Amino acid sequence: MNGCSIFIADDIELFRRGLRTLLEHQGYDVAGEASSGSEVVAMAKNSPNSVLLLDASVSGLDSGDVMTHLGAKATDPKALVLSESFNEKEVLHAISSGARGYVAKDCEPAELFAAIELVCEGGMAFSDAVVNNLRSGIETAEHALADRDLTRLGITSREAQILQLLPTPKTLAQIAAQLYVSRKTVQNNASSLYRKLGTSTRHGAVVRAMELFLIAPSSRR
Repeated sequence: MNGCSIFIADDIELFRRGLRTLLEHQGYDVAGEASSGSEVVAMAKNSPNSVLLLDASVSGLDSGDVMTHLGAKATDPKALVLSESFNEKEVLHAISSGARGYVAKDCEPAELFAAIELVCEGGMAFSDAVVNNLRSGIETAEHALADRDLTRLGITSREAQILQLLPTPKTLAQIAAQLYVSRKTVQNNASSLYRKLGTSTRHGAVVRAMELFLIAPSSRR
């Protein structure tokens, strides 16, 4: 399996044990467990280059609060939030705080494994249930809002194409190949896009675009 270590944060011991058994049977290295928000923060800060499977409401802190307490360096743990229920506000709060994905607790094991791999590779992952929930909310909003914001922000059609692919684990070179343009073209357009969205990072651009309803997250692209 992927070389990322796995940490499990949930205040229900039975769930942690069951999840650990499932992951280890699949070949993952489960390096630790935590049952409260404070334990998560202490554990994760000493666990670089790992994936943190984080209960959305772990005892003491919610997932967004936990992410706020963690760092923002590339080597910091990549949090994948697990939740029994969700809504747009809850999901966006976790993602805007730095979480790399959001998955329903009752998802199929294969879906969880795929999400872990995406996050470990640097992508963002959302279970189908979460995607459908967010997409439903986005589709009920006026489409003119997104069009108006694209125009207001000066986002070009090429930048809009690239924006749709930013939530995936594709590298800029892979995005270039998919769009049949040069890597330099994608780099230049991505830099311009980040600036227009008021950020300097790919993750920041995805979060801002979601907030503006310019994109809907997808578990598969």
